[in-house]
Amino acid sequence: MEKPPDLLNSSALKANMATTAARVEIPKKFAPLLQAVEDFYGVHKRIQELLTELNHPFVNWEFVTDSLKAFSVNDFSKFNAHAQATEAIDCVLDIYFQIIDNASESRIVDKTLRFLFDFFDTVFSESGTHLERNLALVDAACGRLLNLAAHPELKLKRCSAHSKFLVRSHNAVLERLTNFAALTEVTFAQTYQHWLKQIDPVTWFDRNSLAGLTASEEYDPEAPARIRRLKEMLEPLSHNNLRQLLDKMNLAAGRQAPDFSNMLTIPDYQQILAAYIKIADQIEHENAFGNQRYLTKLDYLFNIVGSAALEELHTQSLQEINRSLSLGFAEEPENRRASFIMKICGTLNDFAGQQRFRSIFLSCILTMARDVVKTDNRQMLEILIDAIIQSGFQYPEVAGSNSEWQIQVNPDHIRNIRVWMEIIAMKPAWTRRLLSALIINLKLGGVLIRDTDLFQRDISAYLNAGIGHNLNLSKQLLRLFPAFFNEIGAEGELREISTRADELCSRRDILVHFIRKQSHVESNNNLVNFLAASFQFWATANHELIRPYVPVDVLEQIDTTGEYFTGLHQAFAKLAGEDLLDTARLLEVKTESLKASLDSLPITNRDRNRARYLIRMFQLLTKKYNPQPLDLLNDLAMVNLFEPSRIKALEKHLSHRDFREALFIVLDFRQLLQEIILSPEKTAASENIYFKRHIAAGIPSMYGVYHEPKFDALGLSLRLESFGTSLFEMMVEEMGLTFITKSTIMKIHTCLPLFLKALEIEGIPHRQIASKIEYLKSGLGIKLFSIDQYLDIFLGISKAIQNIIHDFYIDTHRNNLPIIIRQMLQRGCPGVKGTDADENTCVLRVSENFLRSLLSSAFSLQVLDKLINRIVITLREELEKFRDKKAILNLVTTYNPDITVSNIHEADTGIDNAILLGNKGYWLKRLAAYGFPVPQGFILTTEVFRCFDALIGYKHMLKDLTHRIHQAVERIEEVTGKKFGSPENPLLFSVRSGAAISMPGMMNTFLNVGINKSVCESLSTRKGYEWAAWDSYRRFLQMWGMNEGLDRNYFDGLIEDFKKKFGVSKKLQFSPAQMREIAISYRENLQKKGIKVFDNPLDQLKYAILRAFQSWNSDCARLFRRQMNISDDWGTAVVVQTMVFGNLDTSSGSGVTFTRDPNGQNTEIHLFGDFFFGVQGDDIVSGLIETYPISEYQRLKERPSATMSLETQFPEIYNRLLQHATTLIVENGFPHQEIEFTFENETAGGLHILQTRDQYQEKETRASTFFDSDELHASLLGNGVGVGGGAISGKVVFSEREIRKSKKYDPDTPLILIRPDTVPEDVGLLLQVEGLLTARGGRTSHAAVTIPQLKKVGVVGFNKLKVYETDSYCIIAGRLVKSGEYLSIDGWTGAVYFGQHRHD
Repeated sequence: MEKPPDLLNSSALKANMATTAARVEIPKKFAPLLQAVEDFYGVHKRIQELLTELNHPFVNWEFVTDSLKAFSVNDFSKFNAHAQATEAIDCVLDIYFQIIDNASESRIVDKTLRFLFDFFDTVFSESGTHLERNLALVDAACGRLLNLAAHPELKLKRCSAHSKFLVRSHNAVLERLTNFAALTEVTFAQTYQHWLKQIDPVTWFDRNSLAGLTASEEYDPEAPARIRRLKEMLEPLSHNNLRQLLDKMNLAAGRQAPDFSNMLTIPDYQQILAAYIKIADQIEHENAFGNQRYLTKLDYLFNIVGSAALEELHTQSLQEINRSLSLGFAEEPENRRASFIMKICGTLNDFAGQQRFRSIFLSCILTMARDVVKTDNRQMLEILIDAIIQSGFQYPEVAGSNSEWQIQVNPDHIRNIRVWMEIIAMKPAWTRRLLSALIINLKLGGVLIRDTDLFQRDISAYLNAGIGHNLNLSKQLLRLFPAFFNEIGAEGELREISTRADELCSRRDILVHFIRKQSHVESNNNLVNFLAASFQFWATANHELIRPYVPVDVLEQIDTTGEYFTGLHQAFAKLAGEDLLDTARLLEVKTESLKASLDSLPITNRDRNRARYLIRMFQLLTKKYNPQPLDLLNDLAMVNLFEPSRIKALEKHLSHRDFREALFIVLDFRQLLQEIILSPEKTAASENIYFKRHIAAGIPSMYGVYHEPKFDALGLSLRLESFGTSLFEMMVEEMGLTFITKSTIMKIHTCLPLFLKALEIEGIPHRQIASKIEYLKSGLGIKLFSIDQYLDIFLGISKAIQNIIHDFYIDTHRNNLPIIIRQMLQRGCPGVKGTDADENTCVLRVSENFLRSLLSSAFSLQVLDKLINRIVITLREELEKFRDKKAILNLVTTYNPDITVSNIHEADTGIDNAILLGNKGYWLKRLAAYGFPVPQGFILTTEVFRCFDALIGYKHMLKDLTHRIHQAVERIEEVTGKKFGSPENPLLFSVRSGAAISMPGMMNTFLNVGINKSVCESLSTRKGYEWAAWDSYRRFLQMWGMNEGLDRNYFDGLIEDFKKKFGVSKKLQFSPAQMREIAISYRENLQKKGIKVFDNPLDQLKYAILRAFQSWNSDCARLFRRQMNISDDWGTAVVVQTMVFGNLDTSSGSGVTFTRDPNGQNTEIHLFGDFFFGVQGDDIVSGLIETYPISEYQRLKERPSATMSLETQFPEIYNRLLQHATTLIVENGFPHQEIEFTFENETAGGLHILQTRDQYQEKETRASTFFDSDELHASLLGNGVGVGGGAISGKVVFSEREIRKSKKYDPDTPLILIRPDTVPEDVGLLLQVEGLLTARGGRTSHAAVTIPQLKKVGVVGFNKLKVYETDSYCIIAGRLVKSGEYLSIDGWTGAVYFGQHRHD
């Protein structure tokens, strides 16, 4: 016969052989047996499997004996008539004896002996014409059995029943066998010898019975009579009677011819067993036992269960005990029922640890609980609960998957959970301790629930029983169950995704295929860990990571070199390197970032998709078995419980990171679900479940959908709580509790009610916390409420939280934890293993970890606890740090960090006012809101200035402000696409002060912040920036040096030297290489002066901001405020803006314009001001250069000699400026403005508005004017720009020394200060003179703006003037003018006259 392929297909054999990998050869002596059935393919295949297993070095005896019985009995006819039948039957008998001689388990031996007698019966019944032949073989086998008679274990003790069966069925045939009669005698002898070795059942009640339920004479006078009757009933099983029967059998054994009739009258092994059970039934119906019959029966049954010899009756006896418990409990007087419970439980506990009795034990416990609850006796129920807890718990004991791909788990684990939950639900208010024990056991020992358990039904039943009495404790329990899903099995997206991952490799990737089948057939919460371990396996190629989850035969087929592994290995190794395989990261990973990671790998699209599908599968499984907020918003919309507008509002708040408002909605949703969960109405489930046997694995499975209102509401609630906890954490993080101010406390106060609502949902009373929050509210309304008082309130809240933790967590589980942990230690449970020195240390460690874990899962409680602790720590630190600095402490207390930084292009009603933003910042935000081209930037408000001393002295406040500045910079980077500090695409800033009351030029300004040599080297390679990059660096270095105390003249001297060196008269004429040399020279000169320049852009920014704030208190700023009667308390804001390059080339520039003629009476819009090309704005406002007019109207009126105006040279820029001016004044009602601007090119789009302020307009009345005369006309030296009204004749002075001397000796004579230009530091000099004449500067320079406000007379931009300050003389149009000589200037016309002239 041709041998078919794959004959060895036994799943058990495959598992065994896969484990040992041994090569098996079938001995030749079994060849006749194989030949006898070779015409029967199926039989032949099974025999070959049997013989292979029989001869395996690690033989599976269970498989062999079962297979042998099935073949020898069922297929006897197939080999009985074969030519080699004799040899075949002999082989069969030889196999039976091989098992009997070699199997180590007595259970296997007993079963094999029974099967052998069954085979004898088959031979006698089906041999037909071959009976004589076969009888000889059987007789020989009986002889071999007789050889077992001498075995000390009485191997044949159970065979008396088998012998008797054959005698009844085949008496005539048996008489022809020489060995059978002797065998029968031996089997009966061993039966009786066995029972005589056991305790005589008649003596069971000579002392206190095993369970002690049978009342003694002391309590019941009828007890002796009942015991006597009981002994009478047991007499047939007594040793005395058994000996008599044995003697009778021995007498019969002496006869010559076999006589089986006597043996038929003697009880065999099975009949003796049956007699024990029969007596139990007789007790129940015996009138002599009266109202003690069930107690007596229970006592009797417990004696059976207590006898190892009656092991075969234990299961039946325990079932009967369970049935009789209620009846026995009813028979007990009420005052003895507690004792009954303790005795029953104590006896049952002896069997609770034996696997085969676990289920029955749980049934008994449940029966007793039902009876006790009916009595409404709390003390009795507590006694039972104590006994239940002491009996221990059934843990999952997960042992991976077997060869049939089924997960191996303790079958009584789920049964234990169900029984305890049912007991708890009977009397929720009285069963808190049992509920606590269940929580501890599941938390420490683990929980495994399969989809096929349909545990959703149990949860629904528990919820419908009402959890209001134990709401918090019930939630601790329910959170542990991985069963809050509606789709049973792998349905919907989970089935689709897992199938795609498998089908992409045509099911040839054995691990992926196994994962898919596990999720479809044996779906359970262990799959989450399995898939996570598989990801690590694919990342590392370490088989040990998945060994606990896959069968051995599957594991050995998983290759780490083939095409199906390589792609996934690269993918998951890359993800592991990016820390994306952490569970939390896997759940949060975005499709885009995952795609970016996978797309960068040299793997196929097939493997990219497989990795993506597997990760999505992990997300779906985690969402299924662990309440996670994954896809939560979509699911909220699908349940039709919540208003769509509220869900959209939630999305909006989340996108804006408004966690507080988001929490309001989440808690409202959660409260609605709470009402469903706690409703007293019993709700019905809707099930659509289908059962099937899976074809591929041959295991029962199911799929479908389960819905029940309370179950659904709780499942969604747990996900909302998980989400809500994250929101609480983010809300607290946003508070920034490294320091605390009153504004922080106000923010905290608005958030604390959210925690109270969450605690209420959690089932935790919060009256103590609520009362302290009321104190907090009152304190916030008291102006002088101290930090100490706030600290006391938060300490009170902290104490209230600790009370909650003790009442609802520590005290609730305190008594149970040591008991259960010690039970787990005795059983070697992995959940409590450690390296502890002793058991007590272990109990403390595990208890602490348990409580920490439990608290972390409570809705909001741990977040609240951490929040309050953080507040208390911070307040204490502040009190300690500023204990002796009350002024600083007051600043810290009143500081509001939320109003310190404001983005120019983002409206904020809480900040947008001139007092906080300063005049400059406020109007920039207004312009940005109108759509004007204002450069991106942010404002550090006067709140920073107000609390400056506290910020400098308190690192946490300064760190927070620095963080906010960094965030503001990052937002600008996002908008501009540039990077602060990047040489390739640098973002540079201007940093300018800006008080609420304008003080033009009095405080510090920094331009080009963020620039350094490396930035310049890179930027200068960009077209158009070759010269501007180095010019900008030069300007930055000059401003840095001047802020460090160097005079402007120092830098003027440096630039003049370079002009001479390179033969140029203007800076624009330097080549890029020459400008680079100049900039580097500036840096070297600063170093020589001992001035350190920061290269790090962030350090530059911090320095510039610090200096800008400090410049409020500079000498010139103080003098100006004193002169202008401005209070020092106003302080300044600081404006940080992106730099606009007006110094790129001659097509770029900067300027300042008024929107009306400053000297005219006409209020119409006329642009009047100054501009120059190739410069930055500071050149204009500082009056350092000769400028050009803005409009032709201005040029013709003021400077007809000027060769150009902005209107003629840059018409698009001019027209756009005019348009902006019209928009502001005509359309938006602004007063006339002074606008500073820069343009990077000559198009309208190149224009940027840097600031605007109200234009200062001098009063129309003229203070004085010169009398017209020929002498006046003859003395005219020229015209500059008049910037201060009136006319004045006075002595020329060049220095403060000259001013003091003149004031001392000629105090009544007006003085005119002569300067090449003015800087803010000159304000002190300006206050001491009556007039100012400068060589440079336009109408919009700081000097020009300041002079009218100081009520002085001034002419600026007088280009015929050359000043020699150190020598105290000047040259005007070729005329030498020395200190002390007279000049006359007209602030209206800009005319300059030599000598002294009269004016009205």
